[in-house]
Amino acid sequence: MVVNWYAYRRPQDSNSQVRLIVRPDLWSRYTSLERYAFLTRFGTSTSAAGYHLVVLDRQNFPLGAYTCEFAPQTKPYPLYPWLKKSPPPPLPSMAQVPCRVWISPVYGTQLF
Repeated sequence: MVVNWYAYRRPQDSNSQVRLIVRPDLWSRYTSLERYAFLTRFGTSTSAAGYHLVVLDRQNFPLGAYTCEFAPQTKPYPLYPWLKKSPPPPLPSMAQVPCRVWISPVYGTQLF
């Protein structure tokens, strides 16, 4: 179902994203519960690494998202680690980070 994916890291804030491009014909076959399970499974993996998840079709239409309220980092991850000797900041414990799932109501589902 996943055609491609892209990861965008923004070290200065907490808006890093993983964008999954999915086949819309397969996405439309999923029920709402199956879409929720898909978003939750991929979303928990990406959020553990500090990323939000956005699921799009091939025309970049948003189909769903898994977003979390990451605390802003006081010490941003260095873009060029060889210039600074500081280690990257620790990732937050996911038990402490509130997350939300959003599913687009525009894409319908097929009954069969």
